[in-house]
Amino acid sequence: MAILIANIGTSDLAIKIDNYYIPVGFDREEKNLPLDDLTSNEKEVWEQGLRNDLITEYVCPELGVTVKNGKFSLRELTEKLLYEYQNNPEKWHSRLSPGRIWGVVNTAIKTFNVKTAYLFVTNQPPTETRGYYSDTIHLFEILKLWFDRELNSKLELKSQEITTSAIDQDQLFDYYYKFFNKCHPSETILISMKGGTPQMATALKMQAIASVIPKQLFIDPQLSVKNILSGEPSTCQLTTYWYYLQSQKYQAVKLLLEERWDFDGAITILKDWQKVIGWLQQNEVHDPGIVKTQNTLSNAIALLSVAVDCLNLDIPSAKKRLTNLDLGISKDLNEQLRSNHDPNILNLYTRCRIYWELKQVSNLLVTLSSFYEEVLSKLLKIFEGESFLHKDKYKGEGKWYLDIPKMRQEMGEEYWQKFYRLEAPHNSRLTSDQVKKDPLFQLTGRPSKSNFLEVLVSYYQDTHKQTHGQKLLASLKRLDYWAQKRNRMIHQNQGMSVNTMKDVYENDKEENPDACPADKICEVMADICNSDLGIVHKHNRQKFVGDKADYYLYTPIRKWVIDQLLK
Repeated sequence: MAILIANIGTSDLAIKIDNYYIPVGFDREEKNLPLDDLTSNEKEVWEQGLRNDLITEYVCPELGVTVKNGKFSLRELTEKLLYEYQNNPEKWHSRLSPGRIWGVVNTAIKTFNVKTAYLFVTNQPPTETRGYYSDTIHLFEILKLWFDRELNSKLELKSQEITTSAIDQDQLFDYYYKFFNKCHPSETILISMKGGTPQMATALKMQAIASVIPKQLFIDPQLSVKNILSGEPSTCQLTTYWYYLQSQKYQAVKLLLEERWDFDGAITILKDWQKVIGWLQQNEVHDPGIVKTQNTLSNAIALLSVAVDCLNLDIPSAKKRLTNLDLGISKDLNEQLRSNHDPNILNLYTRCRIYWELKQVSNLLVTLSSFYEEVLSKLLKIFEGESFLHKDKYKGEGKWYLDIPKMRQEMGEEYWQKFYRLEAPHNSRLTSDQVKKDPLFQLTGRPSKSNFLEVLVSYYQDTHKQTHGQKLLASLKRLDYWAQKRNRMIHQNQGMSVNTMKDVYENDKEENPDACPADKICEVMADICNSDLGIVHKHNRQKFVGDKADYYLYTPIRKWVIDQLLK
């Protein structure tokens, strides 16, 4: 449902004198006013001094309005006219014309079927001598009667009284601010600011733009002297200050991306704005910039969605979106995601950097555990450990079932016993009797997989790889403490903050000497990514690993979107 919001002023009433409707308060000369279509008689009538003389010589005496030095009080005139109009509507209705506001109302009804109009009127105290005598409080009642009769009560007019100075800019800003605060964000608002003081026009315009109401159009009545004199409504143009509104939206998106890495939130804002731009197109707001904006929004939303997919570890969806995007940045992002080197580890590491920056500890610890698992899987391949796992279960289900007989046969009893000593004390499933019954032993969790990899690395014959593998496993052990905390947090339905992380570490560090401090988690993860084992490709390590490095593909996506929106 659309509503009309308008200022009314002294020029919004004309009274018929002989053959012409003379505005009672049009006391200023407007620049570039077209007069070419007027007859010589009409030009003479429109001359400012004559207009005023006609009102003071004919209307004021008829209504009993005081005239002093050729001037009269609009407040007094409209108050007495209201009384006469109420008592004799047949006489006065055809003699009155609402001037500009009539064109505004016509446009609002025809374009949006408006049923309610809020008109801002002045009702200043007598102490405001500069404005009191020009108050429009009684003019509103005249307009209400006129429109009720003319439109068969199809439009409800509601007055919004300004009871302070109509030129006090600060108070006016506050007044309009409070009004727009009561409006629902989903409403469509049509605004006319031609009436009232210049300060009222400024306050209405600025607070409308500053409001959270996206669907707003300004009705701009085109002044036609011929229409005024003949009592016809003004023709109007629909305009919009959508660039200002867009700037607000884009600055909000910039803040979300730069301060919070909130790609989802940015998408929500841009999709809402996309709907508003579509609404402007539907209402035939002619601006070539609107089409360009639609294209920019579509591309920005699509690229932000790639970031959301990656944050959700949905790499296939991210790749699919990029395939459908014809943007310069798409090629680079595609190459990163389609690299022969697994992007998951780098992505998980980057997510942990983001979550630590945002102090989102729960997300950090969950992602850390996933990172740990991915690194273990990578190590298994690097040290060719798949050959010791049951082939079908590993390739088909991704489960690690250790083929004990094969391990004993190929590695030797020494390495089997080494694994047994590491695993059995902490795993009741691994017993001599169980091994005899079932030659396959499932490595179900991080500790069991780590124990197997420790043995595998020590068995490996390449000394260079072995050294780096042992170093990497030592780094993983520094993260064990936090992986365990994550498990307890989930099972005990507990949360954790950065300060809590620091406190629990201080309390537990003597019992867990290998654990890294909370603020070193990302640093240890970086050491793992920088391993010469190729956990992360060297090219990507240089670009994306380290506390000063870019945040993987999230940095270029963020930069591209902000640059496109704000250019």
